[in-house]
Amino acid sequence: IHRMHAMLRHSFTMAFRHGYLSTNSVSMVKLPKREKAQVETLSLDELRLVLSHLESSPPIVRLRWLLALRLGLRQGECLALTMEDFDLGQGVVQINKTLNRLPELGFVLRSTKSVASCREIPLDKETLDVVRSVAESRGQRNASTLVFTSASGGPVDAKSDYLAWQTLLKSASIEPKKLHSARHTAATMMVQFGVDIKSVQELLGHSSPSFTMATYVHPSKEHLRGAVEQLSAGLRA
Repeated sequence: IHRMHAMLRHSFTMAFRHGYLSTNSVSMVKLPKREKAQVETLSLDELRLVLSHLESSPPIVRLRWLLALRLGLRQGECLALTMEDFDLGQGVVQINKTLNRLPELGFVLRSTKSVASCREIPLDKETLDVVRSVAESRGQRNASTLVFTSASGGPVDAKSDYLAWQTLLKSASIEPKKLHSARHTAATMMVQFGVDIKSVQELLGHSSPSFTMATYVHPSKEHLRGAVEQLSAGLRA
């Protein structure tokens, strides 16, 4: 309802501005209260369980989920990656495009959705080692081709990628969660382990630290309990 209202409001505003309407009736519509979507993240124990489970997976599978769970890459950003985007010498990956599937057009590579989304991300040693393994397994294949491909060699469909995520969680005996929860988990864990919010913002490709904090950082119950105990200890001192 909110999205439809936004589209109609914009259209009616333009019509009113150019004299096709005498009033903008959409501006008088009262919208229902927006309910905030329930955000899911993996707990620290669940995250460690998934990462441990991935150690026995093929490098290409392991890389897909390390990029999501450790670096917080969006689904479209991961599926759009080519080996050219990885600089093994510098140990970084360039994020500058996203893979989308559009009606009548099929798979399309597009620029990232904002200037902030276009970024260079340093790779931790474990992820970098996995990238090197993937690069070696590809041999002389064209570096401009996609890193993640379907069984037929084409781009990976978002639904197939989602099902692979659910299969991974099930194999680790974890309840189903939205794929985007991997990104939320990465952001939350970064903050929980002391990464400053400005760095988290830039790693995730957000326009401001406040958006990152409000949308992507979700303190665990253990973290909140620690905060309460810390306050209590301070009051007793």
